[in-house]
Amino acid sequence: MPFVRINRFTLKSGTKEAIVAEADAFLAKNDPDSSGLLYILDRFDDTGGPSIGITIWKDRASFEASGARWPEVMKSMEHLFDGAYSREEFELDVHNLPVRG
Repeated sequence: MPFVRINRFTLKSGTKEAIVAEADAFLAKNDPDSSGLLYILDRFDDTGGPSIGITIWKDRASFEASGARWPEVMKSMEHLFDGAYSREEFELDVHNLPVRG
């Protein structure tokens, strides 16, 4: 079953372009076949509203490997955040996602 991670954070004003560039760079380094990253869904708001990043991983092994990198990834983007950030993690019970082998 796939696993999902939900990152919640608030961006500093005027940082949307920078975090979009960070997300693009993350995608460039995470080929789905080698990393297990199936999908990434981001919603960025640098006007004081909530931002969210959702990643969906093909299996427990790739999910756990990405989780080990999570503190480092978020730390590298901390300069874009206004306040604390958090994450939630789940194994999906039901989905209609096309899961790669």
